[in-house]
Amino acid sequence: MDTLLLLAPVSATLGYDGRGDFAMDTKGLVRRPEQGESVPFVFTGVSIAHPHLFEEAPDGKFSMNVLWDRAIDAGRVYGVRHEGLWMHVGTPDAVRAAEERLRREHA
Repeated sequence: MDTLLLLAPVSATLGYDGRGDFAMDTKGLVRRPEQGESVPFVFTGVSIAHPHLFEEAPDGKFSMNVLWDRAIDAGRVYGVRHEGLWMHVGTPDAVRAAEERLRREHA
């Protein structure tokens, strides 16, 4: 395993309206969606990476997707399912929805 990704089910997210980032089999092996496919998991932003993942990484700034795709192709990326609600706060509307949810839960 080169990296372990914390993945949230799209169905258990607040503020996310995409088609998902990854599919995951029963052993946790992760794959990317095929063109036009909706997949059940979204990346939460949390991962654990083995230093091996960064071998031959590009110089300077780069997207982790470059490394993840290489590792996915080698069958070396796994995921673990996040249990519970995950709040995506990438837009002002999503931030408002998250704040409202937190207010309701703590009222």
